[in-house]
Amino acid sequence: MRLVGATITHIWPTGRWPGSGYRHEYLSADELRWTGIGGARTGESDTERYIALEISANLLQVAFTERRSRLTKTLTYDFDRRQVHGVMFLPGGEIVTLLGEIVDGPERRPA
Repeated sequence: MRLVGATITHIWPTGRWPGSGYRHEYLSADELRWTGIGGARTGESDTERYIALEISANLLQVAFTERRSRLTKTLTYDFDRRQVHGVMFLPGGEIVTLLGEIVDGPERRPA
């Protein structure tokens, strides 16, 4: 699996943060840059360490914790359906699940 150099943009059309969108640029094998492109975090950006797990040929899971907010995100990209499934672990123990859309990025899981 080679995410390095890939950029994936997704939005959350409904749920806890409707209209939120993010662009994830995979800078290295363990570092990504996220940028808020919609919703309350528009214009925010930071780099984070991540881990990735290849589930199948078209399913890829990425997990990271934002240093500033301490929000832990697990994102499962489904490249066949162009969907992203998110599980967010908020500081304090609340868990939020979301279903979003991949709006820009590779048609298939990066090789």
